[in-house]
Amino acid sequence: MAEEDPQVRKALDRVKAALEAGSAYEAQQTVKATSRRLQARGKKGSAYNLLSSAAIALWDGKEFSCALDLGKALLQNCKDDGDVASDDEWFRKCVENVSLLVGAVSWCPPPIDSTTTSIAVRDQVASWAEASSAWAWRLHPFVEDTWRLQDDAGRVVQELQVVHWKNRAAVLYARGRSACGLCELLGDDVLPGEPDCDLYMSRYVLLLLAAAPQGGSASSDESEDLAQQRHLALRAHLAASHDLRRLVMLRLHRLQESGFMKCPLMNFCALLCEVLHMALRQRERLWLQGEQPSLAPQHLAAALRETYGPALEQDPELGELLDRVEVAYLGMRRERPGMGGMLGALMAAMGS
Repeated sequence: MAEEDPQVRKALDRVKAALEAGSAYEAQQTVKATSRRLQARGKKGSAYNLLSSAAIALWDGKEFSCALDLGKALLQNCKDDGDVASDDEWFRKCVENVSLLVGAVSWCPPPIDSTTTSIAVRDQVASWAEASSAWAWRLHPFVEDTWRLQDDAGRVVQELQVVHWKNRAAVLYARGRSACGLCELLGDDVLPGEPDCDLYMSRYVLLLLAAAPQGGSASSDESEDLAQQRHLALRAHLAASHDLRRLVMLRLHRLQESGFMKCPLMNFCALLCEVLHMALRQRERLWLQGEQPSLAPQHLAAALRETYGPALEQDPELGELLDRVEVAYLGMRRERPGMGGMLGALMAAMGS
């Protein structure tokens, strides 16, 4: 870690002294200059450790803007070293330092008030957390380190309560397979008797499924190693969706005094998950035994979609999420309705 490098330890001591003297900006500039020197000497790991450790120290000292500036520098350095970070071991070192800072932010968010400065800082911090998680997701979407970073970034956005915070945090929790985070986000939206309760629950389940890495059908030409990594990711998201359904339904039963609540969309999600399980089992048999998969899962998914069509049409977003689920798990692609004429021809040309 950072303390192993004498230059890093010396720079962190200066940060501590500057904080005690009330000179946070000076500490920030010293750290940035030192990190540049370390990088120039090929000590990229030490430079990353310095930026993350100093940013955490500044954050703990309530110097949010200075800490954020170092966080942005850390993320930019990771992006600039994309060729190096594509190596699995090096990526883990990069994402470890980013995750340390994101985690520190999530556990100690800046105060929420209506001042212009507070709103601006919270919005910038949330955007930085989202950008950090997106960087890791694009580079290595199949590893636990990336999933944990999504979860931490979702907690940051949730704690800061920035504009559209619930939707933004939901996307991050879904990518991180955090059923507990999504269930917590549902909050008062999931109450017995609320007209949109079923809609809210099903949207989050489909969002979690749709967040699985796209592609990877049985007929895909991707490498066997990548196909298996994608398969494991699909299984993880499917398991998390089951956990989410269980959590929200248990919560409903605890809140409900008597009677049965009709949840057609959640019934649809439960049946859809069974179909997806069938598709994944078929793919495993293909790999282990050479058994060719049938089209039964695709036919069942199409039948489910037709049967529950009126319920799904309550919200156009449900259809879009379901499209992504069918692509990821079943290799099914369908043309979106209303794409006729010139627009339809343009979309067809782009897809060819």
